[in-house]
Amino acid sequence: LVLIFSLVSGFLFSGLTGFIRKAEIPVSWLGLDFSYSDFMLFSVIFFLVWSIIGVYRNMRTEFQMTNGPYVWLTFLISFMIYLSGFLSNAEDLDPVKHGIIALYISYAVGVLITYFMVFSEPKQIVEFRFLADKAKKGLWKEVGDNLPLWFLSLGVTVILCVAVLILSLLSTPIEIKGQGEHLPAFYALNVLCFMIRDISLLLYVNLKKDARRADIATVVYLVILYGLVPSILGMSGLKNLLPMFVPMPDSNLITGTLPILIQCAIIIFFLIERWNARNAEYL
Repeated sequence: LVLIFSLVSGFLFSGLTGFIRKAEIPVSWLGLDFSYSDFMLFSVIFFLVWSIIGVYRNMRTEFQMTNGPYVWLTFLISFMIYLSGFLSNAEDLDPVKHGIIALYISYAVGVLITYFMVFSEPKQIVEFRFLADKAKKGLWKEVGDNLPLWFLSLGVTVILCVAVLILSLLSTPIEIKGQGEHLPAFYALNVLCFMIRDISLLLYVNLKKDARRADIATVVYLVILYGLVPSILGMSGLKNLLPMFVPMPDSNLITGTLPILIQCAIIIFFLIERWNARNAEYL
């Protein structure tokens, strides 16, 4: 993420220097009006500051120092607010729809960052045992200081999913194609279940005794689940079964939510079994 934010900062800075002498283009963000150059400057500073903080945290990690959860959570929330702030340009949305879409944007950010972090961070059983031991002893501060960032991101994403689900159930569905089709209320839950299934699969593979290239193996499995299987179903004329393997916007509770819940339960069951087996080796 440090590299990505550094590249984004450089891109924004080049855009700022290229357009700073042109006519002032208004930008609406969080209901506030900025000139184009002012907002580009703000964006450069925003991403640059977080890049510097990220470098500092990486240095602390290299020196085996704990960072704690608060800076990461602050970054995550601020990045979500930054992106969802552009919705203020959509003046035709009522406040409820505006809130739901803003939460969906934040939710999408949480999902993507969780995926990115869970593949980029170590997933060794020694670290999980350390956290489990501290939790059993009630040392929650040490647990919080050593929680992997993907777990913190997952927690924020779950909270956003609940918020999206509640608002979606209490309001009219969001139109997604302009032709009378709407985003189902349980779509956010479906996406969350797919993500939990994928993370559980990744942890399951990483917890085996020989965990070399475990992440690559998981990527292959996910390519099969998200690519090969849906392609076979599509060519076989079984498109109605696609929501079982891909979070489709036009799925419903029976074809979309229930199958992925079953998949989650199965993968989590095998994950717990492998955890118990590996944990017993250290007792």
